[in-house]
Amino acid sequence: MQTERRGLKSRIPDTRELRRRRPVWKAFSELFLDTQLSERDIRRVAGIAADSGYTIKELRDIHLMEVAPAIGKNLRSIAGEWAGFNEKWLYERCAQNLIRRNTFIRFRNFLLRRFRRCNYCNESDWNRVVRCIDEIRRIEERGNSG
Repeated sequence: MQTERRGLKSRIPDTRELRRRRPVWKAFSELFLDTQLSERDIRRVAGIAADSGYTIKELRDIHLMEVAPAIGKNLRSIAGEWAGFNEKWLYERCAQNLIRRNTFIRFRNFLLRRFRRCNYCNESDWNRVVRCIDEIRRIEERGNSG
């Protein structure tokens, strides 16, 4: 849904899209907790992401442009959150980031990643999640084709 505001087009998501994103936001927030993720944790996060129906590129964008700006500082904190983020607060912050996703945020994230000044979460954890999503989807495809 597109809404005109102050002469600029702003992407205002509908309620259905917000509900679809919430489990992904919650799952990806685990990548920013001050804890070591087990293989079971990675599989849970990947399972939620795989079930969302988003492509890997869309999931990466959600991770980098909606979740990371909201809670990425947690990993740089001396005493970061380790038990989990308040869901209402998390959803509000991620929704704001979804609405504000624009060229500036994309450019800033590109520069920060380019110069390795921004690794919001352990990149190896993200890669583990992606591998697991691919595995889950391959298994589902085989199950549906046979």
